[in-house]
Order: sequence, then C-alpha cells, then structure tokens
Amino acid sequence: EGEIVGIRGESGCGKSTLVNLMMYFRPADKGDILIAGHPIQSINTQSLWKNISYMTQSAEFFEGTIRDNLLIAKLNATDEELRQALRQASILDFVEKLEHGLDTTLTELGDNFSAGERQRFGLARCFLENTKILLLDEPTSNLDVLNENIILDALKRNKKDKTILLISHRASSLKICDRIIQM
Repeated sequence: EGEIVGIRGESGCGKSTLVNLMMYFRPADKGDILIAGHPIQSINTQSLWKNISYMTQSAEFFEGTIRDNLLIAKLNATDEELRQALRQASILDFVEKLEHGLDTTLTELGDNFSAGERQRFGLARCFLENTKILLLDEPTSNLDVLNENIILDALKRNKKDKTILLISHRASSLKICDRIIQM
C-alpha cells in the first residue's frame, strides 16, 4: 500500500501475460499467484475485478460524452466525483475549457482527442473506481514526454492507500517507482 512497483522488460518477455494472470483472465499453468495472501483462484472473479483497476496502453471508449465514458467506472458518480477523478488525472482544467465540458462528445474510438488526453481519461476512470490496486500496462508507451510526465505526476500524487503496478519497457516511465522488478 502506498507503493508504486515497476515491472520492466523488453517487448515479448511476458509483462502483459503477467497482468492477464493477475486479473485471472486465464489460469496459470504452474506456480501460484497470491493477492493479500490468498490464491487468486480462490477469490471470486467478480470481486477480484471490482477491487482492481486495470488500464491498458489504449483506453477503450464508446461514442458518447466524456461523462458517459467515465460513468462506466462508477455508474452513480456525482458530477463532483467526476471532476475529482479528472482533477486527479490532471485533465479537469482541459475538460472545463471545452464548450460542453463533461457533455463533450467522444467518438467511438476517442480519436477526436489526443493520445495523451485519452490516457488521462482512462486514468480518471481508474481514480473514479477508487480501488486499492491499480494495474497499469504500458500506460505511457504512445505518449510524448510532456504527456508521459503529466500521467506519472498524477500517479505519484495519488498513490496513498493504493498499490500501483506500473508495467513498462520505458525507463522514463519507471522513474517514479519505489522499486522495480526486471523480467
């Protein structure tokens, strides 16, 4: 808790497979995966997924408003909760400057926003879910240095009471980690 753990390795070494195993998208062929000392196969899958926020390098969006796309993380979130999540992800000021704010339309793939903006919307979803564990699989791999640093600063500021696993092959993304595991 309160720690950012980096998982580093070259493409193809198994970083994403590790996350898939941790999310129990598939069972491990051998070995054990424990969460809070409990074997993952003994944890109810829905409970597991409800308590871990998982963000890939390409956040998924559907055609609708920014509000609609955030509410998939927490259906009954208030506007203040949405603004807080956007603030934590360092994108609230940007959204508030949009003509329609939270009611601005996102296209199906979100391609009417930059990669950095989409990543911050994805991170806002994670903060809105407010889980204790964040699994972030290459969350900055397609970003320029400025957007990468914005996301890393947001993670560093909001790590209290959370365990964050940051998977990356980029040394620059791992600079905020309290420790790094090399694969």
